[in-house]
Amino acid sequence: MKIECPPHRYWINPFRGRDSAGRFFTFALSMALTAVIALAGCATSKPSQKAQSREIEAGKRALELFVEGKTAEAKGDRNSAMGLYFEAFQYNPRSDDIALALARTCVGGGRIKSAIHFARTAAGLNPSNVDAWSLLQYLHQREGDIARAAECLETYLKLKPDAELPAWLNLAQYYRALGKSGRSRDILLSLVRKPDVSNEDALAVAGFFADAGMHDD
Repeated sequence: MKIECPPHRYWINPFRGRDSAGRFFTFALSMALTAVIALAGCATSKPSQKAQSREIEAGKRALELFVEGKTAEAKGDRNSAMGLYFEAFQYNPRSDDIALALARTCVGGGRIKSAIHFARTAAGLNPSNVDAWSLLQYLHQREGDIARAAECLETYLKLKPDAELPAWLNLAQYYRALGKSGRSRDILLSLVRKPDVSNEDALAVAGFFADAGMHDD
């Protein structure tokens, strides 16, 4: 541990006006204090190094378990995959990928509440994870919570504005169902006003207007 010395003008000479015994005692005391400070610095640095090492090892173990979970899932062993993902998440609770894998596995097992929990965890850990928001939109729609489904889909589309047309039509339909026809119309009009809109997409939007009866709104 490097100890910075104060500017020279602030130094006090500990030997001034003292006899040899006093000077030796002061010198010895000064050296002892220096040693204590140095040892204290070492003592505080070692735990952080150990903690860092533990974190690295935990990350490695989480990755191993995550890969094992993917393998189990590929073999159709959903229960084993879920257990492995959950154990991996204990080792690395900051991984949005592991949280999202848990959410998807829960969906496959019909555990929708747990799926929503882990999908929200994934989105919280990484707000730019478009897959987490897409899954949340699906789950909330499945639960009949259209307002939250719309919020999640809108977040998804902000992160992925080049998403395909069905996602935008779905958002317009959500707002239509929520009684926000104006917002729904704005979304649809923004689609057809894009300079690169294809004839196929424009016809799809026009068909949506007609099916929804929005020309009467």
